[in-house]
This record gives sequence, C-alpha cells and structure tokens, in this order.
Amino acid sequence: MIKFEAFVDAIQNAVVKANEALRDNNVGVMNTYFTKSRLGDKEVLTPQTVTMTYPQITDDGVVVKEIQVPLLTLAPMVTSQIDEFKFTTNLEVMLDNDELQVGFGRSSTPIRKIFENSEKPQSSTATIEIVIKPQDMPEGFRQLVEGYEKVLRAQLPH
Repeated sequence: MIKFEAFVDAIQNAVVKANEALRDNNVGVMNTYFTKSRLGDKEVLTPQTVTMTYPQITDDGVVVKEIQVPLLTLAPMVTSQIDEFKFTTNLEVMLDNDELQVGFGRSSTPIRKIFENSEKPQSSTATIEIVIKPQDMPEGFRQLVEGYEKVLRAQLPH
C-alpha cells in the first residue's frame, strides 16, 4: 500500500514527462522548416522556402509570377499534446492514521500478507478516475505561422 497522494503525484509526474517529450518533438518541427545560421553572436532561424510559379491575369494576358513560399505554410501544422488523461483502475483502499492508502488489488499476496494479523482496519476497493488536462499550446507558434501566411498572401495577386 502507498499513500494516495504519492500515487496521484506519480501519475501526474508521468503525464508531465509525456507532455515534455511531446513538447520537445513539437520544437523539433522548427528544425524541419527552418535553417540555423549565425549572425554575429546570435543564432538565426531562416525559413526554408521553395520557389513556386503562380499564374496572374494581367491586361497583357496570363503572366507567370515566381513566389517564395515558406514550407511552414504548406504543411499541416498539427502539434501533439495530451488533451486529456484518464486513469481508471480498481484499487484497494484503506485509512491508516487518517491517511488514505491505496494498493493494487486483493489478489496481490505480498500486500495482503503485510496486513495479515495486524490491527489495521479492513480495506475495501474503490474505482478511481483521475482526469488531468494540460494548458493550451503557446500562442507564439500560432502567430509565427500566421505571419508567414500573411507574407505568402502578400505575394499573391489580389
């Protein structure tokens, strides 16, 4: 048996670590769409672009115009995050010195033997569902993509 608080902390820490791994993966997206370079003592990220031709209707007919398209604006930008985490389990629960203790089932012989022939109260089982929702992704990344989309739209004929 462990303290319920320690059990919840362990689950929450696992979710935090999973979110950190996803965050690192999402930051890695920047390496896909940007090239690193040095400008003096600063590291600069330059967007990777492709040149595309785009037809434009003019008074002289159709003219093909070259535009620089940031790759970031062509790819679907789906960032991964844990939207909701549900952990449902049947636990053995008991109160010990005004602290809630949980264990992983009556069939676990080692746990049961610890409490055999003791003066501890009888335990019972309960179903626990823990829901943890993380904060939203940073607004800065969304605004960065929107900025590059505006630059792309400015190159297109109106």
